[in-house]
Amino acid sequence: MPTMSEHKYISNIVHSEFIYLIWKSPEGSRFPVGKLYRNDRFEYIAKQSAYEAGFTCYPAFAIFAEASLIEYSEPIKVFSRRLPPKSRSDYGKFLALYALDHTLDAVKNISDFDLLAYTGAHLTDNPFSFANPFNGCKPPFQFVMQAAAFQLYGVGIKNEELLEQNLSLDPEPENLMDKEAISVKFGEKKIAYVPRSHTEVFHEWLKLGFRIDLTVFRVNGTDEHRYLYLFVSVS
Repeated sequence: MPTMSEHKYISNIVHSEFIYLIWKSPEGSRFPVGKLYRNDRFEYIAKQSAYEAGFTCYPAFAIFAEASLIEYSEPIKVFSRRLPPKSRSDYGKFLALYALDHTLDAVKNISDFDLLAYTGAHLTDNPFSFANPFNGCKPPFQFVMQAAAFQLYGVGIKNEELLEQNLSLDPEPENLMDKEAISVKFGEKKIAYVPRSHTEVFHEWLKLGFRIDLTVFRVNGTDEHRYLYLFVSVS
């Protein structure tokens, strides 16, 4: 069971124009390989580095030589099969993992596209998920985000020490691996990074002077494989 906050819920759902399909390589690197649009259109955007790491395609959508000319049929419906059915008795608990309160009308009536955007549609032992870039969205809004590299940098910190703690952002323009990298700090200690799928928009928010508050929302997994989820509030 995850170590989880019971006091944080999203109060304002916003609607992105598109979300990224993310593929995780066997080595653990994550690549944006597709874009799913609110108007029910899907396209591949994978770069050569993803193919070199082993990416081929999403199983339901083959890639052809003239991929830009293909119109994939009902992609939102296809990707929504990754979500649990709303008829499940524990559906409210699933939503709570992403700070969505199932008693609110906005959540009761949430579209499948927005569910994919806000939950990521993760599946066990499956390399695909979604990342919401919040393109065109104006604050205030909140979301839950899985931090990157916590397994590497969070060693020695107990789950209970982190729960509901406020964290800070630290851009790393001198990072030799990625000049756009933004680390996440617990006090003075680096414990994770903002995932690459979100660094561009985080830099944009910081440049615009938006306030970004980070709180530890939940920690999943075992001592060997822990995953840190942050409650992010943009205002």
